[in-house]
Amino acid sequence: MISRHLPFAGLTAFRAAALHKTLAKAGASLNVSQPAMSRRLKELENDLGCPLFDRSTKPVSLTPEGRELLDALQHGFGIVESTTNRLRQKTAVPCVTITGPTGFLNYWFLHRLNEINQAFPDINIKVIDSDTSGSDLIGDIDIRFISSASDQPLHREGEQIFNEAVFAAASPAYLAQRGGVDLRRFAQDLVFLSVDAGDRWYSWDVFFKNLGAPEQHPRRKVEFNSYSLLVNSMLAGHGVGLAWEGLLDTYFDTGALVRLSDVQLATNRGYYLFLRDDRKASAKVRKVGEWILSAATAEHSIAV
Repeated sequence: MISRHLPFAGLTAFRAAALHKTLAKAGASLNVSQPAMSRRLKELENDLGCPLFDRSTKPVSLTPEGRELLDALQHGFGIVESTTNRLRQKTAVPCVTITGPTGFLNYWFLHRLNEINQAFPDINIKVIDSDTSGSDLIGDIDIRFISSASDQPLHREGEQIFNEAVFAAASPAYLAQRGGVDLRRFAQDLVFLSVDAGDRWYSWDVFFKNLGAPEQHPRRKVEFNSYSLLVNSMLAGHGVGLAWEGLLDTYFDTGALVRLSDVQLATNRGYYLFLRDDRKASAKVRKVGEWILSAATAEHSIAV
């Protein structure tokens, strides 16, 4: 099947009209006359077979189809503008683009960003949150951090940064408030903090089941839809949560969080580093990747 050509003139006219609210301002931004703008918009609507503007209102508003198209264009133009800016700057200071899940970037990578900047003073770093940007669709990524989604480790060309080990933890303030913690009886005494995000996260039931511990029935539970919220709640002294070794090491090193025991659950899940898979990774990209792996290896004993 032969794909139809995208109507770029109509799409750029539509985006400008949607953003500037009037055809006059939109046309001026594109250096196009108002009649030409009207013609392009009408041709685009005819091509799509649906109205993009509700012209019964003053000022006109977007139809549901128009809002859907604008969202897609904003995402697409954002990628194009980002890539264009990167290409323009390529002749100046080289840039290494790094993407990964929110939690990994916040709790591991950003805590080492100063060291990376010191190790590579002649490289700019661009960091993209893959959980919010849809960066899996972007081809121009130099280094990707990926979390394995099952107990089977990732293979291909990825290098494991650290595997997954889960244990109970809390802040010193919460422990002081409770007068200490007894893990075997904390169901009656403690507030459980957990993440409701499907199989990606361990629940307390799964944690204790894998440890062979008795079933627990806490009186108080607080549930979040993101691990970032859970970690912030732990740091604020709101209760006991499940911590990931490797991911939250900085907080344990500084004493902001405390392990409740040496008991932990280790799995094959973890975080992996991938260099761009088009074999165009520059020497500088490879050096940054090697530095990250060396830093992780120095901090943890990685099980292969």
